[in-house]
Amino acid sequence: MKFRPATTPGVAVPDDLDPDAMMRPSLSRDTAFFWEGVAAHELRIQRRPDGTLQHPPVPAVWQEPSAPIDYAVSSGRGVVFSFVVHHAPKVPGRIVPFVIALVELEEGVRMLGELRNVDPSRVEIGTPVRAMYIDFPAGDSGPEWTLYAWEPDA
Repeated sequence: MKFRPATTPGVAVPDDLDPDAMMRPSLSRDTAFFWEGVAAHELRIQRRPDGTLQHPPVPAVWQEPSAPIDYAVSSGRGVVFSFVVHHAPKVPGRIVPFVIALVELEEGVRMLGELRNVDPSRVEIGTPVRAMYIDFPAGDSGPEWTLYAWEPDA
């Protein structure tokens, strides 16, 4: 018996993003676990042998090269530690201005990312935020992929 597999509904990509023009994440052995987590809608933070968390991921020189990288899954919640409103230069696939925030997660690690769904003139340090995930469908520029960003946590 032959059948056509069910198709998933279209992914709603925000109007201000052009996935075919955007730069995609660069995966390596040291960052693959992180981006696989983002695709699964979770923030994975590298765990060092002493239990401390490290972001961005670094080469795990303390373990065998074939061993999987140890990580913790973040709650995805934090506060804006610092931010910048990006006006220029233009960034491929994005409309300016947009906000880039340094977020201090509940786990104590700081991560950079775009802060979406906010008026750039009203962003404040200390604003509670949470991770959000934007799923891009496969297209002319490659297979489907996922990007994390931040949004206010009301």
